[in-house]
Amino acid sequence: MDRSGWLKGLEVVNGSDYDPIVHRWSVRKRLTMLADSDVHRPILMDMDTANGEHRPMTLVFATERTAGAIKDALFARRTAIYSQNLLIGDEMFLTPMFNQSIQVKTPDVAIKGKGSAMVQIHNTSSIPIELLAQGSLKEVTLPPKLTLYAGKTVLLELRGKTNLSGTKELVLPYRADNFKITSRQALPVGIKVKVTFSPKA
Repeated sequence: MDRSGWLKGLEVVNGSDYDPIVHRWSVRKRLTMLADSDVHRPILMDMDTANGEHRPMTLVFATERTAGAIKDALFARRTAIYSQNLLIGDEMFLTPMFNQSIQVKTPDVAIKGKGSAMVQIHNTSSIPIELLAQGSLKEVTLPPKLTLYAGKTVLLELRGKTNLSGTKELVLPYRADNFKITSRQALPVGIKVKVTFSPKA
């Protein structure tokens, strides 16, 4: 906060405008991050809601549905921002949001030799999640990028690198590119799968 303690939060998103400088200030000064539409007339005159546009929102993580609990959450910096297909907030809030949004429907797969296996991942949320690979694994190759479409199940292809044998629990290293924890950093995430390898005959 500022030295006097008067400033408690900053507007990181206004309408369709995201301000990375204000985002950095909010993180550095530990201020509550806020978003608003700044609309002064009916929302349908400014946003094409029929085609998926929506006003930016401040998500408040309150302990209960009361004005007092909301106030407490705001002063404690327990907020995140939802703007178009972007989530902005602290890692401690965005990580559980990501984890609760995806379901690995085939957590156990098998790969023979340098063959491949398809992992089914379902996105239960209402926004697409843009994944970008971070690093690599010695056992398998994975897609460099993948979009988990809202409300859909997508296939992630794993391909064996060598003739391994046995079962391994892997954490696929990605970042959720539209989950911003700082103005320059997206949320690191891991997708857990168990792979049974067998050498190709």
